Amino acid sequence: MARGSYCGVRLCPCCQWRRSRIWQARVGGLGDRLKGRLIFLSLTVRNCAVGELRENLGQMAEGWHRLIRRRTWPGTGYLRSVEVTRGQDGNAHPHIHALIQVPSNYFQKSNPQYLHQEQWAKMWQESAELDYWPIVDIRAVRGKKDDAFREVTKYTVKRADLVGDAPWIVEAAQQLSKSRAVCLGGTIRKGIKNIERDDDPATADDLDPDADGTDIRDGATRWFRFDPSAGRYAEWGPSW
Repeated sequence: MARGSYCGVRLCPCCQWRRSRIWQARVGGLGDRLKGRLIFLSLTVRNCAVGELRENLGQMAEGWHRLIRRRTWPGTGYLRSVEVTRGQDGNAHPHIHALIQVPSNYFQKSNPQYLHQEQWAKMWQESAELDYWPIVDIRAVRGKKDDAFREVTKYTVKRADLVGDAPWIVEAAQQLSKSRAVCLGGTIRKGIKNIERDDDPATADDLDPDADGTDIRDGATRWFRFDPSAGRYAEWGPSW
């Protein structure tokens, strides 16, 4: 494909896939450059009505910024993404996934910066100004760091939540419109900028999630539509 036209709707499976590939291109190879360790952090809040999703995401973003400004924050850099799932009661369940870069000695018992799961939960409760005890998951990243980055930047809403409830999907798309799904900070942000500047062969159009154009390939127009049974887009219709 030389160029493509994209709707840009946050919940469009094709556009979600494209954004995911863009971010995977950005973070590819970053793990080999990073010093220290990575920890994977998941932060949650109570479910909310889908019509209140934007407001709740704004409050979570403010809570996140208060969290990383705390004196006990152990990270030197982070990549944060937002995921929204649909609960069985029809409400939205927004939560944050984050990869946090920490010093190599973070997990040593003598390190005063090390935080237990309950300490993370307390920090998130205070930072997000919650009047209840939140569910927080924290774990060390094992294996390849690049795999962890690819996992965190996969999608905002899972494909399984994009079928079966049209009003929910439409409202969620409106609530998520123009919201930021991925946020970078510190040494990880700097590392991605260095990759793009030094040795990333991608063009500016490849790295712009909102880039738009026309799909022209050898003078032919190719049509695709979403196949629910296959869970993906498939080529369809006449080609000339």
